[in-house]
Amino acid sequence: MSGRPTGQILKTHLLKRLEAWVQSLVQSPEQTPRLVLLVGGPGNGKTEAIESTIDWLDHALDCNNTLRQSLREQLMPEAGRAVPRVAKAEAQSSAGTPRRFQIRIVQDASVEDAPNQSRAELLAEELELALSDPEAQLVYLACVNRGVLDDAMIHVSEHGPARSRGLLQAIIQSVGQGGGSASCWPLEGYPSVAVWPMDVESLLTRTRDGDPAPAAAILAEALAEEKWAAYGACPARELCPFCTGRELLKGTRGSPELMLLLRWHELATAKRWTFRDFFTLVSYLLAGASSTSEAGRSESPCVWAASLVELDASRVGQKPDARRSSAVFLLVGSLYQHQLFARWDARVVRRLREDLRELGLLDNHTALGLLTFLRNGSGMRPPAMIEGLLDSLCLALDPAVADPALEVSISSTTRLKLRDIDARFSQSVGSGRSLLLKYKCLSPSEVELLGRLAELDRELSTPALRRKLPDAATRVQHLLRDFACRLVRRSLGTKCAVTRDQQLLSQYQRIVEGGNQESELVLSAAREVSRLLNTNDKFEVSLTTTFGQPMPPATLRAMLITTKQFVKPRPESDEGRPIPPMRTLRVGRNSAEQTIALTFDLYRSIRLLEAGLSRGSLPTEVNALIDATKARLSGPIVRDPEALEDSSIELGATGTRIELIGGRFLPVFGGAK
Repeated sequence: MSGRPTGQILKTHLLKRLEAWVQSLVQSPEQTPRLVLLVGGPGNGKTEAIESTIDWLDHALDCNNTLRQSLREQLMPEAGRAVPRVAKAEAQSSAGTPRRFQIRIVQDASVEDAPNQSRAELLAEELELALSDPEAQLVYLACVNRGVLDDAMIHVSEHGPARSRGLLQAIIQSVGQGGGSASCWPLEGYPSVAVWPMDVESLLTRTRDGDPAPAAAILAEALAEEKWAAYGACPARELCPFCTGRELLKGTRGSPELMLLLRWHELATAKRWTFRDFFTLVSYLLAGASSTSEAGRSESPCVWAASLVELDASRVGQKPDARRSSAVFLLVGSLYQHQLFARWDARVVRRLREDLRELGLLDNHTALGLLTFLRNGSGMRPPAMIEGLLDSLCLALDPAVADPALEVSISSTTRLKLRDIDARFSQSVGSGRSLLLKYKCLSPSEVELLGRLAELDRELSTPALRRKLPDAATRVQHLLRDFACRLVRRSLGTKCAVTRDQQLLSQYQRIVEGGNQESELVLSAAREVSRLLNTNDKFEVSLTTTFGQPMPPATLRAMLITTKQFVKPRPESDEGRPIPPMRTLRVGRNSAEQTIALTFDLYRSIRLLEAGLSRGSLPTEVNALIDATKARLSGPIVRDPEALEDSSIELGATGTRIELIGGRFLPVFGGAK
């Protein structure tokens, strides 16, 4: 079936909710929503949701496969026939009081099948028709993306009807980040309507019912033993990066650590891995999605790896060339750890080439292979669908720049601090390699590559080279050791989930997933955000600039100075709502109250400020978030007479202030009225 690449239903909270909805619809239709909107873009599992719901409806209504067959013929027509926007069917309920249902399913509300109506008009018309059903027989299930919702809202705002306008406004507010505690299922204020944002809940966390994370189930299916040859039995033997990756991930630690890394990436970047993204990622990590593209996929990934092994073996006695010399680098770069973290600094390539030429090392296989690898990477460009996600993952979590104080597990009983590994590789590649070799914590291809890098490192230390060109030899040697150290950090860090900002990410994960239970961490974050917003227990904001503008000279400034604006955690409710992707804070009081998203960048910044970071070193995104919040707060304050009673406006650099006194604005000079 088109929505089930694994051949099985992947249990999600939404599917559990839809299954319960079908039962309730049949048994107690008066108390059950009849309009269900699943909101989200492509790759979020809408096909699976529709297919499963059709199956459950067919079974609950005792249709003996007739309802399923009718709807699927419409949604999956023969080749050459267009898929209709709305699939229609009728069914009779035999449970309780007999009831006839008119079922309407819109698999993709982006589809237009009326020549004179836009998708926004069609959606608004369908919602109005469903709301107007006098006998409550119409059951409407639609998958719609946020853009179509916004377009429909614009349409009904201009053309009506008013009832649809109110409904669409409630839908958009409930599925937005600021939805707060408003129920989605059923929609607050509309008991006949249910809405669910499909692009909010993570595939990397367990469901509320305790079922395994959908992503974990997908990975387990991909790693199933019957789908793979025994380790070492493929044509590339133990040097195969794909079989090695499977061997590492099938263990009790490999898969959970990968799930944790991807979940931290979601938290750090506020991005989300969809079903489509994750299926693509698994294919890329375990089969090198681009590795066989040049051959038109005429060879398997293992055969491709075997060709690299043979190419590498043929280097002995042959003149170095880019393809042969870089083969071992490509084998290592195709391991899943190094496909996740594949960013290398290509800016060093020109200088490295010049140094190698001066040193006479361009005829060295390892030196030329390193130069080629840094210039071209692994040669396996990620699929376009996940290329941006992998780039952001590397920037956010790269173990190569993780805190040296963190520890990695190199055996079942031994842990090493990253600084100890750094220290050994700073001495020589051979020293670092010998430290790790006895623990067998690296793959065979990594051990082989480090051995060749160690030989090149020793050659660069020979007196002949160092006397002739000491600067060039030193530069190449430093780059070589740094490359080897980063390679090892990424390999061990990925397998142990030791990454950049690991401790902060772990805390932030507790805040997001712990809900209202992690009150201490959230309250602490709220206090620090309050310090960012307020100055000396006063709230100050410029009235002569708009958001993003630089401050004018002191003589031209007009500053609103009012009482301290308090920041408190916003209570979260998951009753009838998905678990929110991040916590929000309440800022201000009464009509001036605003919300501010506690993003990871903001959380990281306030913790770094606690550790001594200068306020001027905050990221641009965090400063923009604080400035935008201040601007939103200032508007309601200057329009609220009660708030202005405790406020003043300071003009220029002379100390002149304007205060609201007795209902009148009066200037105050140096404290005298």
